[in-house]
Amino acid sequence: MTLGQYFDLNAKASTIGMPAFHQQRGDTEIDVEDWQLVSTEDAAVSTHTRKFRFRAPVVAPIGPKSTRATKSQCVKIYGAHGMVIEVGLHHA
Repeated sequence: MTLGQYFDLNAKASTIGMPAFHQQRGDTEIDVEDWQLVSTEDAAVSTHTRKFRFRAPVVAPIGPKSTRATKSQCVKIYGAHGMVIEVGLHHA
């Protein structure tokens, strides 16, 4: 199995993973964009990005009961050499 096939099977087509994890921790309003292939200068590198939005509960004595957050995800596949997954989290 190539890294591209692994990505297609586990990241693109999987019904488990990020959404299931966030549901289990009590997050709501979960919205996951489809992966987008980003063109790169290097044909040997395949770059995919997506946004993942959700509302997370806040456990604190004061303040709001929940907060909105967005995860930016980027996957770079370097042919048969490896894969890098980057995740950034932003609270609204």
